[in-house]
Amino acid sequence: MMSRKPVQELTAGDGGINYQAAGDIINNGPSRQEVQDIALGVYRANALELRGIAEDIAFARAERVTNDFLNRLMDKDPEAAKNLADPDIQSVMFEAQKEYARSGEEDLAKVLVELLADRTIETERSLRTLVLNEAISSVPKLTEQQRRAIGLVFLLRYSRWTGKTPTPEDYFREFVVKDVLALGKDLPTSGPNYQHIEYVGAGTVSISSFSFGSALRSGVEGLFTRGFTMDDVPQDLRDAGQIQEGLVPCLRSPERYQVAVMANQDIPALAKRLGFPHLEQPLINLAQHGLVQDHEVVEEATAFDERILKVSEAWGSTPLQNLTLTSVGIAIGHTYWRRVTEGTAPLSVWL
Repeated sequence: MMSRKPVQELTAGDGGINYQAAGDIINNGPSRQEVQDIALGVYRANALELRGIAEDIAFARAERVTNDFLNRLMDKDPEAAKNLADPDIQSVMFEAQKEYARSGEEDLAKVLVELLADRTIETERSLRTLVLNEAISSVPKLTEQQRRAIGLVFLLRYSRWTGKTPTPEDYFREFVVKDVLALGKDLPTSGPNYQHIEYVGAGTVSISSFSFGSALRSGVEGLFTRGFTMDDVPQDLRDAGQIQEGLVPCLRSPERYQVAVMANQDIPALAKRLGFPHLEQPLINLAQHGLVQDHEVVEEATAFDERILKVSEAWGSTPLQNLTLTSVGIAIGHTYWRRVTEGTAPLSVWL
């Protein structure tokens, strides 16, 4: 049941009126209609007064994004509806309603819905809460192209493929074609676009660059090595006694060997499991033997699907290759990645 408390009237600037609940708006078990009334009441109480057609259009847009948000919230966590009593959540909800009411941009609506649903589920004041608040405020300041660029950088620099059947062909089909191509179309090409991403606080264009080939290979180095022979194994590793347990036949050249991890970042854990964590660096160095070069990775991907070439050219000719994401950019990129590719990993994996 929903308990409606007395409402305090607050005088706002320019003669406007805002409203604030004198107590909790929602107790346990609000109905879908009650929750919708609360959510739309936030917009009605705080929106600037418009006139005529503009007012009707703005409210229709606010109502649409509110309904989409509530539907998404009910899908993800129906119990979180009671969190709409939180003034902080009401504040960011109005921000989302207001910005979509102003723009009517379809892509923006979908991103705001995801971010707002994620924020409403959070109950503790934490880094993730603060980041989601900022992301909801920042994402309307970005164009769809800029959001797509952030999503692609998130995908290639901050995530890794975890396919169950690890072969280069599987990787190209399930990750490069499905996800990279989905995010890698219609990317911004001019420098000011990336300066604006910096201005909004979603990323930083650094001096160092990250090639497209390196980005495709990152996290799946085990798919892109021609391996090594036992003669290439340093003496200190051979003396360790269990090195054979850390090696497997090379995927590309079965007569050779490769380190028994898919991602080089997992080598420290492997060294610890084998009982020689002090030899972590020699094992990392060994894994570098026979790595397929950056340009060869791109050539293989392009041979699998020629559309990859256009993404590679966009990456190499723009500040995409120099872009790193802030915590806010990670939240936006994660949401955009999830929206476009239907990914399911929660933001808590990163923040």
